[in-house]
Amino acid sequence: MALPRGPLSETVEAASGGKQTVLYTAKGQPSYFNKIQAFNCEDVGTGFGTGKHPAFIVNGVEKSEIYIGTYQATIQNGEAVSLPNQDPAHDITYPDARAACSAAGAGFHLMTNWEWASIGLWRLMNNLDPLMGNNAQGEARFTTHDGIHITATLGPLCAERGRVLTGGGLRHDNTAYGIADLVGNVWEWVDGLYILGGAIHMPSDNNYSLAATALPDTGAKFDLIEAPPGSSRLFGIFQISDTQTCIRSGVVTGRGWIQESFGLIEVKDGYTPPIALKQALLQPVGSQAEYGDFIIDNYGGYPGSPVRGGSNISGNAAGLAALYTLLACDSGNLIGFRPAFIE
Repeated sequence: MALPRGPLSETVEAASGGKQTVLYTAKGQPSYFNKIQAFNCEDVGTGFGTGKHPAFIVNGVEKSEIYIGTYQATIQNGEAVSLPNQDPAHDITYPDARAACSAAGAGFHLMTNWEWASIGLWRLMNNLDPLMGNNAQGEARFTTHDGIHITATLGPLCAERGRVLTGGGLRHDNTAYGIADLVGNVWEWVDGLYILGGAIHMPSDNNYSLAATALPDTGAKFDLIEAPPGSSRLFGIFQISDTQTCIRSGVVTGRGWIQESFGLIEVKDGYTPPIALKQALLQPVGSQAEYGDFIIDNYGGYPGSPVRGGSNISGNAAGLAALYTLLACDSGNLIGFRPAFIE
């Protein structure tokens, strides 16, 4: 299958130095994408395993690159497209986001969690600071753990207060031709990850055609356990005084809503989770407390479809690792998505 290029492709590739291209949908609509070259897990650093990162393997076949939508999606003529200066799609369920991406043609799909993780790990690999974005209704606001306040005004607001037009946020590589708005603006549905009552289900590689309910169980689970005395912490809008989030196997002992800073998620004593969790940006390596919060409903039987990145009201809870589990049928003006493409 050749890349579905068209009149704008060569112009955009030349202007961006090959970072971006324009791919054309089944109905001939242009859609902007960033090309991400394959890398190995050991390139990220120690603790991430070895071999090709799973984002670049599809059903056992290695890929030399993947294409990630430069912009959060809009829907035009029934197809998901990635275009600048648009109000990003919102009020959309997971099945509808997935269908709009597939409607664009062969190879087009809803961005997967493996692909999302590859961008977060790419920033780690290149020693870039945590990515900011529209987490404060048109501004990027962040308070570091050293108490330093950072504020940046972003691009033009949409008609509905709080969202910026696509491309108005910050870019994944800190250049004008990077992937825009991965943090904040609207939460983004991701495919290839399913958290059922705390149990983590995902494929071993980037086989984006698998339905959520067909994803294999990794054996790892998110749980709530008692925290050491005096460990009261405040994250987002929740005060956590007697529990902390851990990753474990076996039976989940604490059910409820979890909200925890990504960098503070720990592993239950005596358990070694699959290395895939680190590769999937589901388990931190070292200090990554400023990568956003996990907000997970791990009640028994709760079928959690994940969104990532945060929204324009998430504050410090937004980040490249931020994750929130919802029902697949949920929607709202803070929930959007992004297309991806693999040749």
